[in-house]
Amino acid sequence: MFSATKLLAMAASVALFGALTLALPLSQQQDPVTPGAEAPAFGEITSFTGEMEVLGQDRVGSVDGISTTGEQWTTRLTTTDPRFSGLTTGFHNLYQADQGPGFVRVHTSRQFTEDADGTWLSTGRGYQDPETTGVTWVTHSAGEGTYEGLSAISICEQADGSTAMECHGIVFEGEWPEFPSEAPTEIHAAYGTP
Repeated sequence: MFSATKLLAMAASVALFGALTLALPLSQQQDPVTPGAEAPAFGEITSFTGEMEVLGQDRVGSVDGISTTGEQWTTRLTTTDPRFSGLTTGFHNLYQADQGPGFVRVHTSRQFTEDADGTWLSTGRGYQDPETTGVTWVTHSAGEGTYEGLSAISICEQADGSTAMECHGIVFEGEWPEFPSEAPTEIHAAYGTP
């Protein structure tokens, strides 16, 4: 049987649920966004540290004012992960600042490891900080041959006056996930914000 106390408790529960529902922003009550593609399965992730040594410029490229396209450079990367160590050669496009130091650089490269059947295909971006003249590289790599199915990201930084770059990153099992759809053009209210 229902007592007055039970009826009051049920009414209080219904009122509390209603208040919480109304407190959520409308954007939180909409259907969740369904992902465009199934997320890839990732296996083991291995971190590494190491050093990149610039061996030389093999091709000057085409100069346009103070910028160049099609430079070819060769470096040696030595890391704590032997799978991600070896000679790297690739093409660079360099966009120089109009005044003073500072540049932006993009590259595609192939890394040849000690394993003759394993290579890496990489794309990356780098910049020279105009304040410090330090250089930073961020590179994404996909394994080829015996390393197919592996991916890597590395960050290499060259301090002022140094001839080598200190590097760190990860090698992981799996491919890079697809990028989501186009970035939204407006910001919806997030839970907990006014």
